[in-house]
Amino acid sequence: FAPDSKSIFTADESGHMKRWQVDDFLDPRATEIDPNSGRLPQSRRISLPIEGGLNAIALDPTGQIAATGGDGERITLWDLRNGQPIDTLWSRARGVSAAEFSSDGTSLAVGWRRGSVDIWDLPTRSMKRHLRNRGDGVEGLAFSDDGKYVAIGQRDGVVTVWDLEANSRDFRFSADSAVPGAFAFHPFERRIVTGGQSGIIKVWEENNDSGPILNLTGHDARIFDVAFSPGGRYLVSAAF
Repeated sequence: FAPDSKSIFTADESGHMKRWQVDDFLDPRATEIDPNSGRLPQSRRISLPIEGGLNAIALDPTGQIAATGGDGERITLWDLRNGQPIDTLWSRARGVSAAEFSSDGTSLAVGWRRGSVDIWDLPTRSMKRHLRNRGDGVEGLAFSDDGKYVAIGQRDGVVTVWDLEANSRDFRFSADSAVPGAFAFHPFERRIVTGGQSGIIKVWEENNDSGPILNLTGHDARIFDVAFSPGGRYLVSAAF
């Protein structure tokens, strides 16, 4: 979501990023986004020179900067006002699988297919944390609203929450039978929403070991993404 809740950004395997204008969330027709339907006048398409397509996209809180990553070692920062690249961040890892900005826009988390996560300080363009996460590859990332914690979703269904100030694991829980992939911190409450292979959205409270406090059903396929609107009132989920 863009900060004004009126646009959604998507990335795809063709190597393109698109901005979709959504005029009314209460109108179901406004949320039917189909890149193959020919409704491109509602989108702004920006061509990105990334071989192998795009695996991850993240939007900063201002809605003016995007971070994208593909199969290589680089993360590209883009100015969405003119569609031009701003800078490139390089890592020793290969295969970006997830990316996420902190709520203040000063940090960027990048997850890699082999399970590690880099935390970048954007004002200095320097890596300030390299998290050697145990388990399978990274499928999703989410910062807490205060930027002190980052949640890492793995292909084996485990979500690990890291305390970035202490540089240590805070807690872990099994969110799904396989590939949680989609999850987000609520912007104000200490809760995490996850979705994955089962098609069920689960709501978790931090440090509550009794399991999810709420299950949301409705999808009949794997959930690939969930996101809160900036005020936390709406939750959008995508599955196929």
